[in-house]
Amino acid sequence: MSSEGKICTQCKKPNHFKRVCRSNENVNTIDEETESFREAVDDQETIFLYAIDKGRGKDEALVPLTLNNQLSVNFKIDTGAQANVLPKNIFDKLDLKPNLQSTNQRLTSYYGAKIPVIGTCDLTCSHKQCPRGAHRFYVVDSASTPIVGYRSSIDLNLIKLVLNVNAKQTSIDEKNKNLFEGNGRLEGECNIHLKDGSIPTVYPARRVPEALKDKLQDELNRMESLKKLCIDPVDLNKCIKHPYYPTPTLEDVTAKLHGAKEFSKMDARSGYWSLVLSATASEMPTFSTIYGRYRFLRMPFGLLSAQDEFQRRMEEAFEGLEGVAIIIDDILVYGANQEEHDERLQAVMERALEKGVKFNKDKCTFSASSVCYFGHVIGADGMKPDPEKLKAIEEMPRPQSREELLTLLGMLNYLAKYIPDLFTRNKSLREILKCEPFSWSPENDHTLVELKQSIVSGISFFNYKSLNVELKVDASSHGLGANLCSDGEVVVYASRALSKTEQKYSQLEKELYAIVYGCKHFHHYLYGRRVNGITDHRPLETIVRNPIHKAPPRVQRLILQLQPYDLHLQFRPGSEISIADALSRLHLPDINEKIATEIDVYVHQISRHLP
Repeated sequence: MSSEGKICTQCKKPNHFKRVCRSNENVNTIDEETESFREAVDDQETIFLYAIDKGRGKDEALVPLTLNNQLSVNFKIDTGAQANVLPKNIFDKLDLKPNLQSTNQRLTSYYGAKIPVIGTCDLTCSHKQCPRGAHRFYVVDSASTPIVGYRSSIDLNLIKLVLNVNAKQTSIDEKNKNLFEGNGRLEGECNIHLKDGSIPTVYPARRVPEALKDKLQDELNRMESLKKLCIDPVDLNKCIKHPYYPTPTLEDVTAKLHGAKEFSKMDARSGYWSLVLSATASEMPTFSTIYGRYRFLRMPFGLLSAQDEFQRRMEEAFEGLEGVAIIIDDILVYGANQEEHDERLQAVMERALEKGVKFNKDKCTFSASSVCYFGHVIGADGMKPDPEKLKAIEEMPRPQSREELLTLLGMLNYLAKYIPDLFTRNKSLREILKCEPFSWSPENDHTLVELKQSIVSGISFFNYKSLNVELKVDASSHGLGANLCSDGEVVVYASRALSKTEQKYSQLEKELYAIVYGCKHFHHYLYGRRVNGITDHRPLETIVRNPIHKAPPRVQRLILQLQPYDLHLQFRPGSEISIADALSRLHLPDINEKIATEIDVYVHQISRHLP
């Protein structure tokens, strides 16, 4: 029977029958109608799902997401969907299911089909190196493919909008082509200053077996052409006067970023090789080989003064420019909007051309909402861990030796500022370091899995504002906790354990000690500004307001250490400073014995004079 001229009862289009209609194939399997849903009230908000696909084809974009650190589910990336969708049969597999909240919103497919919604819930999602966060899901009464929508796909870094960025990058490359070619050469020559009475040390060339001589020659030529030759001049470094030029920390940079929305990051090409050595300085790092002596014309890697000198010269090169931060060879440009950012970026480009700075094109990022800077992702919303660091930890295999375990713990400690309870979670792993021989148990496997799952969560810190600064502190029987807030948003937090001596302090002394610890730890943020100190220990308010001579000696010494700060102490119940309270119980073992030692010495001096 011919279908020519016939009307399909499914899609109302001509020249085919319902049984071969392709309209059903093109709609996601979630596009199911129920009569009850057609009766939805008119004032309901409608959310559209635009995903269309022919079943589960090979081109379907599926990605595994871990829900609430419990269940791994393959989600379909739907950039046309305005919501995340989770079928009820998958929701029921969660061990700890959140309560579903009723909603008046309804889901509608591309073809207008109504999708039955049971309720909504917030679930934590994670995927390898992607940032972890809570996302709203619509639980539907349908055995369909789970969908992650447009907004969550961007937030989880599953998709990236790159068209405008690529256009901006191309424009910058074309306008400043000379800055990405060749090696940098900063103005002027660099000297190496030696200590008085320094005696030069000369070592003969090391003997090389005949079979390795040609390979040595090739390697010297290769390293010279790559300009990545690094030396270890132990004796020369002992004689060099250390210039001690301060290199900014990441906290120094982030303290300036409040209000910044657009960012660019540039990598200075050649690094230390941009510094030209003077004739005298060039002779000092000379080294011998069987093929003769090699003399550096540029600043080599490995010299004691190299980093300080390079940092100073880079800051001098870009001195006076607003919205620019420099840590060694990484340059960060930021602005409150696109126009301000572009003006500052162009000023940096012009200054770089003038001063002889070159950039590594492959390591530059221009005009982005966030950039990776010194192992952290910096953006308008604050700072997060670098996904590459998270990926390295997540994919790290089980340690097979004490050295490998130390490497793992070191990587975790690098991101400790994002994980307040890391010290508690990795305690069993640290105990292994005390055992001989190295022994790894199934319980340690479980701990390692939990650590990897927690480390990828990544807490973001908001950029610091100079107004409305609060220091919230708390002390437990074995630890101190502090977190710095600006306009009610967490900027950074810290914790530490108490030494055996400090654990014997009275609770009032511990609470006061927590304030001293918080002020000293966040000195860079607090000094010279009015700070509201928040504590859940009411007697402290009276103690710090009374004349200092009326306080016990130990309390006197602690109060004296707070004098440089414009601190205004306030009492709040512990329920209102829950973060600091938790940090004091889940502390890190970064014990600074200096304050405790000073107090102990003072007490011992008094004891010696007692009758």
